[in-house]
Amino acid sequence: MVTSVSDWSQAMIAHVWSDQNDNNFLMSDPVSCVAGSTVQCVGYNDFAHFTWLGGTRGTTAVFASPNLGTWKCIEHHVKLNDASQSNGVSEFWIDDHLEVSRTGLNFVGSYSAFGINAIFFENYINNGSPQAQSRYWDNIVVSTQRVGCNPSTSLPPPTNLRVN
Repeated sequence: MVTSVSDWSQAMIAHVWSDQNDNNFLMSDPVSCVAGSTVQCVGYNDFAHFTWLGGTRGTTAVFASPNLGTWKCIEHHVKLNDASQSNGVSEFWIDDHLEVSRTGLNFVGSYSAFGINAIFFENYINNGSPQAQSRYWDNIVVSTQRVGCNPSTSLPPPTNLRVN
C-alpha cells in the first residue's frame, strides 16, 4: 500500500487475499487509487475510488484438504511502476511455486510523491466466516529482494494457541 497523507489515504494496493468465488485459493488483486498525478482514495480502503487492475487466482487450494493444517510459505513481490509507465509488478509464490505473475501494471499513474511505506497482514472474510477457523502467521520477512522458502525446514502447526 502507498499512503499519501496521515489519514491513510492510499495511492495503490497490491492485495493477496482469498478469491471471493472460491475461498480455498489466494489471488493477486492489484488496485490503483490515482488519476493522473492525484490520489483519489481518501482514508483506508476507500473502495468507492478503487480502480481494479484485474484479479488473478492462484493454482494451489491452500485452505482445502490436503493443505489444511500444513504450513505454507507465501511470498509476495510488488514493484511500483515508474511515473507514467506501465511497468509495475504484483506476483506471489506458494512453497516456491509461482502462482501468479502480473506485469505491466500502472499502479500510480504519474504520481511520484511516495513509495510503498506500509504493509498490512489481515485476516478478514467479506461476508463473515462460513465456519470457525484459524490461520497462523510466522516468520514474516520484509525484503528488497526475493527471499525464497526453505523446504528442508518442516514445522508442525502450532497447538494450544490462544489469542485474546
